[in-house]
Amino acid sequence: MEYQTDNIIVYDLEVFPGYFLAGFEFPNGEVHQLIISQDNDTHLQYLRDFLVWLTDQGYALAGFNSTGFDDVVLTAFLADPKPEVAYQTSFDIIVNQHPRWKFDNQINSIDLMQILPGRISLKKIGVCLGHSKLQELPVDFNKVPSLEEQQTILPEYNINDLRITRKLLNKIQGELDLRGAMSRKYNIDLRSKGDAQIAEAVLTLEMEQRIGKTKKELNEAARIICLGKPWVTVTAPSWWDSIIVKNPDIQKVVTLGAEIFAKTIPIHGDYLQRGVLDRTVFLGDRYYKMGIGGLHSIDGPGRWIPTRDEFLINVDVASYYPSTILLQHLAPPQTEGSFLEIYDQIYRDRLKAKQEGNKTVADTLKIVLNSTFGLTSSVYSAMYSPEMTANVTVIGQLGLLLLIAMLKDTCDCVSANTDGVLLIGNKTNREQVDQIIHSWETLTGYVMETEEIESYRQRDVNSFIQLAAGGQIKTKGIFNYKWPDLRHTPQANIIATAVKDFIQNGTPLHDTIIHCQDINQFILTQSVSRDWVTSWNDEPLGNMLRFYKSTRPEAGPIIRRPVGADVKGNAGNVPNSENCVPLPDLPEEFPKDIDTDWYINEAEALFATINEKKLRGANRTAEYLTTLGLRPCYVDPKAKTYSRAAVKYGEYDFSSCPPGWVFGTGTGSALIAKISDATTTVLAVDRAYPSRTRATIKKQQGFTLLYGARVPLTNTAGYVVQSSYGLDLDQYYTEAELKKLQVQLEKWKHA
Repeated sequence: MEYQTDNIIVYDLEVFPGYFLAGFEFPNGEVHQLIISQDNDTHLQYLRDFLVWLTDQGYALAGFNSTGFDDVVLTAFLADPKPEVAYQTSFDIIVNQHPRWKFDNQINSIDLMQILPGRISLKKIGVCLGHSKLQELPVDFNKVPSLEEQQTILPEYNINDLRITRKLLNKIQGELDLRGAMSRKYNIDLRSKGDAQIAEAVLTLEMEQRIGKTKKELNEAARIICLGKPWVTVTAPSWWDSIIVKNPDIQKVVTLGAEIFAKTIPIHGDYLQRGVLDRTVFLGDRYYKMGIGGLHSIDGPGRWIPTRDEFLINVDVASYYPSTILLQHLAPPQTEGSFLEIYDQIYRDRLKAKQEGNKTVADTLKIVLNSTFGLTSSVYSAMYSPEMTANVTVIGQLGLLLLIAMLKDTCDCVSANTDGVLLIGNKTNREQVDQIIHSWETLTGYVMETEEIESYRQRDVNSFIQLAAGGQIKTKGIFNYKWPDLRHTPQANIIATAVKDFIQNGTPLHDTIIHCQDINQFILTQSVSRDWVTSWNDEPLGNMLRFYKSTRPEAGPIIRRPVGADVKGNAGNVPNSENCVPLPDLPEEFPKDIDTDWYINEAEALFATINEKKLRGANRTAEYLTTLGLRPCYVDPKAKTYSRAAVKYGEYDFSSCPPGWVFGTGTGSALIAKISDATTTVLAVDRAYPSRTRATIKKQQGFTLLYGARVPLTNTAGYVVQSSYGLDLDQYYTEAELKKLQVQLEKWKHA
């Protein structure tokens, strides 16, 4: 069957000087290994016949990085069947890093590595899938293997890699089937392509048929356009002039947009210059960061749980980037108008497939739609267009900021990231909130999807655990609990699982951990660069490490040293490997020495971090203090000395208040604090007063002067902000201090 995705044999090569091994695993687990050495080539004809037989019997080949290595090496070997030829080819690929297009390739295998997001090693896949044995290459790549290595060690190593590859195939079979369906639809082989590569292939195929330009020609045209105009601008969206300014926050967004539309963004090294669009924006009760990478709120740890009188909802934009592209008619200029026609048709075909219940077609077209935006920022893509990249991301960010501003007087946005917002408000305002969202949809053309939320706990904007009103759990970042999972390397998943079970079902953290008997839930992993060698209690280990926390007396850290370094001072612990036992091979029985106390303590600490109630309105208070010329911060009033850490605008979420701490302000540069039992007076000053405090001031005058520290505002009877002009602060300092002060003042003026 053309573009088949079943009846697959996985294969893998082992290549050394004078030695060539080709291993094949059938779907039933049977393994065939064909070995050709410089002393024995009896398997050579069998290998040729075997490959022909596989095709005749309707099998397909698959491998891991097979298009980049195995297919090329096997092609070279079959053309000139000498182990030295195979070894030299592999050496050119691995060591000399010759690009694969320089080599002939007559083997059409499915490359499973290409389907996965990012570059991930087969050993790491073994960890993610809970494979029983992790094994590094047991033989020096540049040496002729010994007789035992040729007959036993390398064949066993090859089988282990084949088993991992088979597990990977089984795990992503659904994604492979989807690619097979797309291959048949477009009559091009997409089985060895990632999402972005699929979008590129489909779009360029359609464009070549419409305007007669190949991918290479489109990419060259894009580069010429950028050379002629090495900067881009963002154009106001079609709905911009229809904005009705009903409050100061909306005006703030309008002003921000006008500033951005008037700015040019340079292209440096084929990419948009970073930092040009970076902005910190305060709206409602939150600080937001804008940039080329997207919009996100400044979120600290804690929880949002609505009271009986409140609602908590997630509001996300459906198909945000595809919708922005179509609504604003954004297209790479080199596509000569064909892009939007093709993209719009794909969008409509997907909607039709969803309505008709054709999930396969809907899912395949979704890949193309969602992956297209990423192509616009790739200098190697036919869709390369920095101007389109900037317009899509900035218009999207301004759209979300406008929604947040429109909602200002009815509810609070407590978190935002890329294409959605989390809103909390009083139930009496819910109908009005829905009306505003609908009016925003009407204005912009976007369609919103709303979900009722029961609780939302977060460490930051990219690590959260959310419980929907229907009981469904959604996680991100450190709260990922799913296993096996190719997108997240196991990191003591039992901790996230325990937190999830408590939030979802009320199961005590302790119970989830002590009752779990799956060693994979307790595993921590660490990938170490090839520039390092690792060991545990003087036993050598590999570069892909798997370990657990143990109560054994000999439990200890994994040590890493630079390759070739004999000096112990160069050694260091692998992160988080203290009191551990490595597991290159998974045990048949659950270890009795698991340090459950460590996992319980970690789970309790994590939950405590995210379970502190967050405070609505705290960021508004901080912003008000900022308008008074202060630098808001939190202060521990019980501490003997006040923190001198820097306070940066928009870098802190004041709704996350440490227990017992109070609002304060940072002093220094132009602020000095005069603290008495009755009040804290923050004085605007024209010089840098000495940072140390004179004990005699407190003794003689009854107050303390602080400069360059954080001081509390709300633990006293009150606070006052005033100018120091007309006040003789110099009287409180010695002559020596004043001379030093004068030197500082001169430096300050010149700065």
